[in-house]
Amino acid sequence: MSRTDTQLGLTDLAQSQKLLAMGTLAGGIAHDFNNLLYAIQGYAEMCRQDAASTSPMLNNLDKILEATHRGQALVARILAFSRPQHRKTMPLSLRAVLDSALSLLKPTIPSSAHIQLTLPEDITVLGNQTELHQVMVNLVTNAADAMGGEGDITISAKSCPANDPALKPFSKLTHARYAVITITDTGEGMDASTINRIFEPFFTTKEVGKGTGLGLSIAHSILMEHQGGIHVESELGRGTTFTLILPQVTPSPKEQL
Repeated sequence: MSRTDTQLGLTDLAQSQKLLAMGTLAGGIAHDFNNLLYAIQGYAEMCRQDAASTSPMLNNLDKILEATHRGQALVARILAFSRPQHRKTMPLSLRAVLDSALSLLKPTIPSSAHIQLTLPEDITVLGNQTELHQVMVNLVTNAADAMGGEGDITISAKSCPANDPALKPFSKLTHARYAVITITDTGEGMDASTINRIFEPFFTTKEVGKGTGLGLSIAHSILMEHQGGIHVESELGRGTTFTLILPQVTPSPKEQL
């Protein structure tokens, strides 16, 4: 193993240990916070029942309940990040996964953000369709946000053997072939300090109320649990490229979705 490979392995180990520690801390905080939300929700609902139907307090109580629902949704995301999930995996058509994710995104992405998908051959990966959808939706949404809703997002995929130079940023490759997916945007890009923290839980460059900082850390966790990986390259003023890898498999004719 070369020195570079050793450094990459140590970096992955440190990142995994950091994510594990943050996940444990986040899980404990989320559990306690959820108990507080239930109390707030319960008392707000009792106040709402006691208030007269014409009371101006009803609108304020509705806002409190709406806030508790948003808080509970955030807690669910934190717990999903902090707790190992039992996932069902199966051979999946990467083309079908990407097409489905992009069709889901179309109503939410501005028409001025142009998405181009290049997939010269269909590739089969072993994965959980829901989780891979989550990864793709998060990354493409982030790309559109980074461009201010205007620009080009290019998504491509190809099959590579484990010794391909395209896989050099990744360590601990245990499969013979991998699907390599790249997502490139023409946004504002990121500086080195941001890149170094991009996969940390709760780290975000978005405005308050527009991001939880969990999307990329969850994407990182999902890909690692799929025995794959994620890597980012970016430069201020020159856009960003995320590279994802997933183990490639050869399905039986009846298995592939």
